[in-house]
Amino acid sequence: MTIDDRLRALAQSTGHPGLDGIETGVFARIEADARAGRQARLGIALAIGSATLAGVASAAPVTDKAHVTVEVVSTRLAPSTLLGGH
Repeated sequence: MTIDDRLRALAQSTGHPGLDGIETGVFARIEADARAGRQARLGIALAIGSATLAGVASAAPVTDKAHVTVEVVSTRLAPSTLLGGH
């Protein structure tokens, strides 16, 4: 039997019945993975955007100067005094 005879016999044969739904299942899985990846990227972008907005909002200058208070910080326990042993 030549290779041409074998290829012809293979072309005329029917495939295994278990192979019928595999292609549809593979493409559905690829689409589901792509969708999950898009959702993950969207979630990361939202988290970064929220953190950026929070950082910008917390660094905004105070516009109401009548209510600005200055905190006096004690330097008694500053790192420089702790390292010197005082």
